[in-house]
Amino acid sequence: MATLFPLRLFARSLGATFTAHAIGGVVWLYLLPTTPAFWVALIPIVAFERLMFASGISVSYVAFNTLLARVEFIVKSGVVAIDGRYVLFSPHT
Repeated sequence: MATLFPLRLFARSLGATFTAHAIGGVVWLYLLPTTPAFWVALIPIVAFERLMFASGISVSYVAFNTLLARVEFIVKSGVVAIDGRYVLFSPHT
C-alpha cells in the first residue's frame, strides 16, 4: 500500500508500523514456541492494531509538524524539516 501511494501520510505510517511488526514477529518466532493456530488467531487483532498504530503515527506527525511550525527559531534554523502539507494552521495567521 505504501508503494502504491508513496506520498500519502497514512500509507507511509502503515508501512512503518507493518515493518516494525514484521521485525517483532521474527523475534517472537525465534524466542517463543507457538502454534499455527496461535498465528491464525492473531490475524484480526494485528489488522486492527496496525490500523490504530498507523492512525496514531499520522495524527502525531501532523500534531508535531504543526507545533514545530509555530516555533519560529526552529523553522529558521533548519534543524528540523517541517512539511508544510501537514501543518494544520499557518504559523503567520
